[in-house]
This record gives sequence, C-alpha cells and structure tokens, in this order.
Amino acid sequence: MKGIRLLSEPLYLLEKTRARWLASSLAPHGAPPGALTSEPDDTGPVSENDPDPVSSRAVPPPIVTYLLLGIITVLFLWMWSAGNGDPARVAREFGAKDNDLIRTGQYWRLITPIFLHGSELHLLTNALSLYWFGGQLERFYGWRKYLILWLLGGIMGNGVSYLRTPEISIGASGALFGLLGAGLIFPIRFRALIHERARQAVLTQLLFVAAANLGLGFVVPHIDNWNHMGGMVGGALCALVLVPDALEDREPGRFQQAIVTLLAVLALATTGWAAWAQWQWAGTLAPVAVKTYGPAREHPWWTVQVPAHWQYDGRTGYWRGPDGITLRIVDSVGNPDQFSQAVSRAAVGAHAGERSVTSVLVDGKEAQQVVSRSSLRVQETYLIPADGGQLAVVLTRPVALPEKTARDIGRILGSIRIIRPVLMEGQGQRGPWPVLLQ
Repeated sequence: MKGIRLLSEPLYLLEKTRARWLASSLAPHGAPPGALTSEPDDTGPVSENDPDPVSSRAVPPPIVTYLLLGIITVLFLWMWSAGNGDPARVAREFGAKDNDLIRTGQYWRLITPIFLHGSELHLLTNALSLYWFGGQLERFYGWRKYLILWLLGGIMGNGVSYLRTPEISIGASGALFGLLGAGLIFPIRFRALIHERARQAVLTQLLFVAAANLGLGFVVPHIDNWNHMGGMVGGALCALVLVPDALEDREPGRFQQAIVTLLAVLALATTGWAAWAQWQWAGTLAPVAVKTYGPAREHPWWTVQVPAHWQYDGRTGYWRGPDGITLRIVDSVGNPDQFSQAVSRAAVGAHAGERSVTSVLVDGKEAQQVVSRSSLRVQETYLIPADGGQLAVVLTRPVALPEKTARDIGRILGSIRIIRPVLMEGQGQRGPWPVLLQ
C-alpha cells in the first residue's frame, strides 16, 4: 500500500478529538462547557496547538505492530535464504495461499500468507504501511482489538481470494486493508464525537488511499485485488462491533473485558496453530533427487529439474511420472512444429469439458496457463515467453492426485528457469527434445 503516510495527520486529529471528548465526559456534573477543555464548541478542525487535557494518560507503545514487523522481516529473510535470493520460489513451502492445497484441507493457508512477502519492494511497502498506519491504530484501539482487526481482515482477504483468484498469493496487504476498513468505519460510526472538518479530512484521505491502491491493483498485473477488497470488508465489519479503547471513558465491565481478552487469545492461538501446521507439513517435504534437463543445443537457454524417479523417453520427449502423469516440454526454437501443435491443442482444449485461461508467474515472467478438464483427466499447458523464443510445458494428469505427486509437480514448475536470451545464430541445435544436462 502506497501513500499511507497521508494518514498520520487525520489520525492525529482523531486522537485530539478523542482527548477533548474524554475530557468533557470527565467534567464535574453541572460544570460549564469548557471547564476541562479549550473551546469545546469550536467547529473547526483540531489543531496541534489545542491543549490535550489527557496527555498525561499513559498510552502504551504499539507492541503488536513492532512484533508483526519483526515477524514479517525474519520470515522474509528466511525465505530469501531458502530460495537463494528468490523468496517467491519457496512461497508454497512457507505457507502461501494455494487453492489446490486448501481444498485438500490445509485451511491454515488462509492465515500464513499474511506474514509472507515475495520481494524486497513487497516487504518494504507493506512494512512502511504497517508502521505508519498500524502503529497509530493500535494506540487507538488497544493491542487486543487491534490484533483481532489485523487477523480477521487478513483471513477475510485470503478467503475472498481463495474464492475468486486461482493464483498462488502471499502478502500482508489483506490485513492492512482490514485496518484501512476499520479506519473508514470509525468516523462514520462515531461521527458525533468528531468535529466535522476533522471527520471529512479522515474520510477523504482514507478513501483516497483505498481508491489509489485498489486502482493500482487493476492496472499493475499480479496484484490480488480480491484479497484487498475482502480484507477491507472484514476490517470494516469488525469495526462495527469493536469500540476503540481510546473511547472508553470508564473501566469496561469484567464480562466485556473477558470477551475481548478471549478473542485476542483465540487470535494468537489460531496464528500459532497455523504456524505449527505449516511447519509440520513442510517437515514432510524430504529432499528429492532431481535431474536437470535443457534443450539439446550448445548453449541451453532454459532448464528444468524433474524428480529422478520420473522416467524420461528421449525419443518422444515425454516424462512419465507416478499416478499416470505425463510431462512434455517443447520450445519454439528447437522444435517449432511440436510447439505449434502444443499451442493449438491448448487453444481448443485437449479434452472435452471445462477450459480456463489465466496469467501466472513462471521464473518471474508472466506466462499463460491453459487448463482443460474432463471428468477423468486434466491438461495444463504453460506458455512461457523468453527473449527470442517461447516454451510450452504440457502436463497431463488425473483429476485427483496424491499429495506427494502434487508436490512433485510443484517442484517441476518452480524449477523452470529461463537462463539466457535465445541465440538464433550459431545455435548448435543437436535434437528436437530436451536432454539431460546433469
């Protein structure tokens, strides 16, 4: 989320308004207006020169925000190391939102993506948004309600993304949009407590930030806007129920305190369960021996790693894996005829039945994924662009797959690398099908 720094001044105005309202509510019965506050009937915006009669009231630092910043940073560095400089390469192993795996019962993947990021820029923008906006909101709502807003906004965002976005996704943006939704609801729900000009300033700037970021998601590819919108709705719904701690003019009752504390503990426990479940699942990913293949030419321009137990037939260019899976990789340079056939079959659908086309990232490049389904088989074709050529990866498999075989497929797709531009002159082509490189 960009431009979030604009929120500091409106949040300051909210805090000053809260101070005035609280001071007025604490005035002795029958005291004249303004006894404890300066110019209480002023309809203008609260300024920095206004006295804050409750400034002596201790406001704890935003500990949860600082902890979240530490967690997402540590996890990013861990992913960066595990992925050899490419965190997105190991996103699935760390808990990315993967619709196929969620359908198998890995529901914790609606939580774990909130703490993961795929690049330095991705982490930096979300961390700055969390620092500037989250810290202010935590002071206002209190750490327990703030934690509830953060987690439920993130879960709601990933839930909507699961329903509407087939691609794998990670990031804290859904949770951040949840905080943004809560910020939008506050001046609407408590409009009587806020000076009109301050309320307009808050709404205007928050709406601008929301519109700018959602608009960016429609222009820039590979931004999960469904996650953002779901998170914002989730945060707004929570804010309709939760009352910020800063507006509690008296100590809440024990029952109310117990409910909020219980929800916060439940949020912590759920997050801990998600982390433990992902750790357990990742621990089952024992290293698998692989073989590296590439085009049969003097200077290979792409490579792929295939599990060693998959059988390769160099005469036909097919790999045969467990459970009736076949894999074929054709490039437009070494085998243009077969490449054209693969594209044609993908265009019309290899099997009668449902067909879908989506954009996915393969080795950081935007590729086209064409999926055709029948009642028994699924064919997935990935058309990957390169500088001077194209690569077609054709995978035919049963509709239902054991988890181990699904991991093999994930490893293969995640290992594809376009390592150099295609050299059309002196290409030294030795054959139409991939060969074993190492």
